[in-house]
Amino acid sequence: MTWQKLWSYLPEQVSCFYGASCILPIYPCYCDKIFSGVKIYEFRKKPLRVKTQCCIVYETTPTSKVVGYFKIDEIYVGPLDSVWSLASDHGGLTWKDFERYYCGCDVGVAIRISSPCRLDAPINPLTIGLTAPQSYIYI
Repeated sequence: MTWQKLWSYLPEQVSCFYGASCILPIYPCYCDKIFSGVKIYEFRKKPLRVKTQCCIVYETTPTSKVVGYFKIDEIYVGPLDSVWSLASDHGGLTWKDFERYYCGCDVGVAIRISSPCRLDAPINPLTIGLTAPQSYIYI
């Protein structure tokens, strides 16, 4: 079963992003910062597809559930020093964590988060026949 099945379990307001969304695995500590509005940039090593407009948030272990979504305001791809300058104040991590995450990389990605929304009832993918995503899954 593919992750397309997830659409029938998501709120109606997310359905307008069908075909322009991805499942994004994110650690619980960063999910909390995203949904509280503290973290408005999500860092990634590889850029999303240009047409991606919405990220469905899969909160990793120990939660292991789809917990919400956010719209993508913009995606910045560039040298690490530029990514850090742009997003460090609202990226939700320290310089040391940033360096550790991008170790061996020359280019980074900062996804600007807009309108984050936590689901009232998180979705366990295992209960609907899906496995946990390890990276981006486009739906």
